[in-house]
Amino acid sequence: FKVSFNIIATSAMPVRYAPLSCQLILKNAAFRGGVNKRRIIMELFTNTNHRKDILRFAFEKWGKNRDILIATAFFNNTQMIKYFLENNCIIKMLVRLDHGTNAFKLKDIINLPNVFVRYFTGNRFHPKFYLFKNGIAFIGSSNLTDAGLISNNEANISLPVDSPVYEELEKQFNLYWANARVLDNEILDRYIKANEKTQNELDQLQSKIDKQIQHEFGLI
Repeated sequence: FKVSFNIIATSAMPVRYAPLSCQLILKNAAFRGGVNKRRIIMELFTNTNHRKDILRFAFEKWGKNRDILIATAFFNNTQMIKYFLENNCIIKMLVRLDHGTNAFKLKDIINLPNVFVRYFTGNRFHPKFYLFKNGIAFIGSSNLTDAGLISNNEANISLPVDSPVYEELEKQFNLYWANARVLDNEILDRYIKANEKTQNELDQLQSKIDKQIQHEFGLI
């Protein structure tokens, strides 16, 4: 499923009079004394079989021979990281250390070559976007988790590298990166120690809450 936008403007049209959603496109278009068209194609990824739009498959397609920038609130998918590495990629990942991130999964990748991880702890850090340098970006609801890439009902869109939003995403990633802290073995060991006492209790409580809700309202 593809969503296409055709923007038509003339050289006499001031950018400030264009709709806000079109201004970035107009600013980046090259007008040569006439009518100029710029076509931006975005694809939707929802992880549904009938649409054949599983996000993991898109990652596998683009995750070869390039740098990859990842900003994800939650993480547990080491297989995806290892796939990227096997296909000659260099990875910079931003993640949040909390109950949604598996400490032992981070331990599994933290010392691998060409993997660089920085972290936040505040729950305000909640982005989910992925930049495959010189190729494409994905942004939406999917964390870098097994469920987020395959089984959850999600909504993500792809952005081509020539999209103005792609450039803005890369700037935002660099801003996050500059303000995050480096995740090393010492920090990760402390995180595991702090986490292991309460993680099982939290998982059990969450499971109990989910079951109570489904019992009351049904599984929809």
